[in-house]
Amino acid sequence: MASLYDRIGGGQAILLAVNVFYDKVSNHPVVGHYFYNLDIDKLARKQAAFLSIAFEGPLDDEVRGLREAHAGLGITDAEFDIVANCLEETLVEIEVDEALRKEVLGIVEATRKDVVQRSDSGHIDPYEG
Repeated sequence: MASLYDRIGGGQAILLAVNVFYDKVSNHPVVGHYFYNLDIDKLARKQAAFLSIAFEGPLDDEVRGLREAHAGLGITDAEFDIVANCLEETLVEIEVDEALRKEVLGIVEATRKDVVQRSDSGHIDPYEG
């Protein structure tokens, strides 16, 4: 079976999805503040590179680990869900097949432990998963 990278349409499809996605999340009333003062074009390139790797496409040495990239941001489960929903809306908008959407969202869900920061004491610990 072909990789998810190939089945979703390769680098061009991923870049399109990433651009539509960042337009959604950067303008979202709850999570948009995470993207203020960031170079969205640079962030989109890194996200596209990460997704290429996650979908078994070409490797890119520029990609940092998810835990490192999100450390200290205090992202909650609710915010993670909002971002995941924005991604799902993006995939629907660009007409990605439902089976592929489910596969993509399964990969995204597997990253929750590296993106969301929580601790039993109530304070945010960027290294606790």
